[in-house]
Amino acid sequence: MRMLFAQAPAVKQDLAKKLLLLNWPFLALVTAIVLVGTAALYSVAGGSFEPWASRQVIRYCVGLALLFAIAFSDIRWWLKGAYPLFLSALVLMALVPLIGVESGGARRWLGFGELSFQPSEMMKIALVLAIARYYQWLPPQKIWRLDALIPPLLMIGVPALLALSQPDLGTAALFAIIGAGMMFLAGVSWFYFAGAITGVVVALPHAWEMLHDYQKERVLTFFDPDRDPLGSGYHILQSKIAIGSGGLSG
Repeated sequence: MRMLFAQAPAVKQDLAKKLLLLNWPFLALVTAIVLVGTAALYSVAGGSFEPWASRQVIRYCVGLALLFAIAFSDIRWWLKGAYPLFLSALVLMALVPLIGVESGGARRWLGFGELSFQPSEMMKIALVLAIARYYQWLPPQKIWRLDALIPPLLMIGVPALLALSQPDLGTAALFAIIGAGMMFLAGVSWFYFAGAITGVVVALPHAWEMLHDYQKERVLTFFDPDRDPLGSGYHILQSKIAIGSGGLSG
């Protein structure tokens, strides 16, 4: 427990430096995509901002405000808040099976009046912060140790199991990918990754039998969209046609 809640070191940057460090080309790209999407929604609504284009603009403005607020905040807040945020997201995910809102045969949301909230979305951010906080604390010479893998594996495994119970295979797999990527960037030995990959390959036949029918259908469609061109494979095929028709210039 002391390992997880060790005091965060002081890290401070001035506002001008943070402003310069923003990824402005990426922000410009996102803005361009939003503008194109807004124009498309405006056109689909028959030349009206209601009901879709206005929502797009509002969400973009809120997201942009959050982006700047997060970028300009003191990084020490995120270091100190990483574990509390992770534990909060974990508690919310654990509440989903008990009081969650069911939709489409899955229980993945918590309802607050007319609003709904998916705790697994919060966990995607919390997981990155928590694992980063852990490896920021862990001395580099201890990263290779087997016992040093236990905390991050628990951070990944518990949310993944909660996501599987919803059921949400895609989110559970995303937690595993995010966690593995963080551990790889932290310098965890290739030996452990090789062992994990081997274990996954061995377990695949058993895991396949445990999947729901719609999950199996998604996997099969991913590998062979032509098997159901007017159904589950329709969007994949249409995206390929769009890219092929537009070429490099679009």
